Amino acid sequence: MSSVRSSVKSKDPAVRKLKAILYAENSERPTLVKVPTSSHPSRDGIGNPRCPSFESILGFEARTHEAWVTCKDATGKSHKFLVAAQYRPSCDYNRALQDIWASSVWKGELLVMRGGYQSFVVDMGGSQYKRLAKEAVRRFLMQTHDLIDRLAQETLPTIVPKNI
Repeated sequence: MSSVRSSVKSKDPAVRKLKAILYAENSERPTLVKVPTSSHPSRDGIGNPRCPSFESILGFEARTHEAWVTCKDATGKSHKFLVAAQYRPSCDYNRALQDIWASSVWKGELLVMRGGYQSFVVDMGGSQYKRLAKEAVRRFLMQTHDLIDRLAQETLPTIVPKNI
């Protein structure tokens, strides 16, 4: 399982719910969800990264693969998005993801959060960030398309690239 998260180093972490976009396996469009995210109670920042609980939204039925995807806005500024995805061979194709990239054969769910400059992840934000998040999901689907057969077998360890 590929993971970019690390646990919060605190006996009593603070928990905030940060807005993210969920592409649920049984939905035709994405929805905003609030992801419980742990952080150090007094030293939140780059040295103490936040830890989102993807599994509280996606569940534990399948491996969670994580990747950072970088996109540029209209001015050329880079923005990072953390994509957490679970591939479930027993599901139908995710229709919400096929709307983003018609060739998508992803089965299962996908969650995307916006990366911060001073914090690991932050609230999704407005329409500009939602458009960029959609582009990040499209890039993730294109980059992982060739891995689908290996993910479906689940017997082979499949490493989704951590940076796309």
